Amino acid sequence: MDVKVLQRYSGDFIAAGDRPRVTRSTNPRLHPLARGREYVRALTATKIQKIFAKPFISVMEGHTDSVTCMAINRKSLIGLFTGSANGELRVWNTMKNISMATYKAHKGFVKGVTGDNSGKFVFTCGIDGTIKQWDYHNFSTTETNSPLNAYSISSPLNGIDYNWFDENFATAGDMLDIWDISRSDPITSYDFSSGETLYSVKYNPSQECMLVSTASDNSICLFDTRANSQIKKVILRMRSNSVCWNPQKPYNFTVANEDSNLYTFDIRKFESALVVHKAFTNAVMDVDFSPTGNEFVASSFDKSIRIFGAMDSNSRDVYTTKRMQNVLCCRYSLDSKFVFSGSSDMCIRVWKSKSYDKRGPLSTREKKSIDYRSQIIERFKHTDEIRRIRKHHHVPKLIIKANQIKAVKRQSKRRKKINVMLHSKNIDTIVPEKKAAILNVQ
Repeated sequence: MDVKVLQRYSGDFIAAGDRPRVTRSTNPRLHPLARGREYVRALTATKIQKIFAKPFISVMEGHTDSVTCMAINRKSLIGLFTGSANGELRVWNTMKNISMATYKAHKGFVKGVTGDNSGKFVFTCGIDGTIKQWDYHNFSTTETNSPLNAYSISSPLNGIDYNWFDENFATAGDMLDIWDISRSDPITSYDFSSGETLYSVKYNPSQECMLVSTASDNSICLFDTRANSQIKKVILRMRSNSVCWNPQKPYNFTVANEDSNLYTFDIRKFESALVVHKAFTNAVMDVDFSPTGNEFVASSFDKSIRIFGAMDSNSRDVYTTKRMQNVLCCRYSLDSKFVFSGSSDMCIRVWKSKSYDKRGPLSTREKKSIDYRSQIIERFKHTDEIRRIRKHHHVPKLIIKANQIKAVKRQSKRRKKINVMLHSKNIDTIVPEKKAAILNVQ
């Protein structure tokens, strides 16, 4: 079969001294400067995000002392429970920013609060050694509100958490106790011969029999309720104030430490931390993961809260206000769009998890525009200018000065390590950063 084709020779219509003709496609999708134009759009989108970033939403007032602990309702997007230093428990409607119920729960500090799996009850514990169960749906403003159930032990309690799969809960104090809601005494107790005190305890959201706790001897203990003792223990250089499991990676958890860092561990390898999260300038008080497992929020004694990527060493964003004091607790909302923080100035503040997010209904055109801008920013996030703009945050002068001092100390330590490595025969003395905070694994 013969196929006739159109064949031309450039010499037939181009003179010998002419510049060779360059052919190109007129399709706008194949523009020769497409990458350059996308970079300019990414740079503009990054600047717009910074200009229109308004993370603070509202403040909920009502407590008359420092907010020491908080928990979210596991079945409701608008439920929040908070405890204060004067023994008061409050139940909040975060959509209307109002307090739905107020209880005089304990004598002294409320050290822990948690909701059950049905969303109907809330459990609290305090330094008075009591655990109380409250039915906040039957709260009355005219009658005395008494707890539905009360449990007591002889020592102060520092933390409480409810099992994600069963009708029992765990408390942290002089020992780790496992309670059944239908019994007045703990069904299991883990005592420690060294006499340390537990500061926090958390159930694994995927493994119903696994718990992790932090103790006064700077240790992190891993428990299995099917065993009669702890199954793993790692001792750090400084004390850990709080701990939280990653809800999407049940073998990872993050601890908030007194050395201003957070450490993410894998339970399969305690000899080294997975990630060291560094950004704070003072002790980290609390940590909580987003339900997506991709990010977590942490609060600190330096009057700020920071949002980290689960595997990022530096924070994505930092939130502060002029009036906010030491932030003692923080939580993510169930839809991962909001962050709650409680501080020693008696206020609960509501923040956006992404400072540049637009609240309210969005048109289809707006959604497409936001998605496109986020994609091109992600594509060019490693370029110098965009990385510089994204990393810059306006923070108080106190934090700036503390960061400068911290940088000088870090450079001094690094210089010393290099000198030791250059002038020492035993190079094994150089300890990696991920192992430097770990003293012992048992």
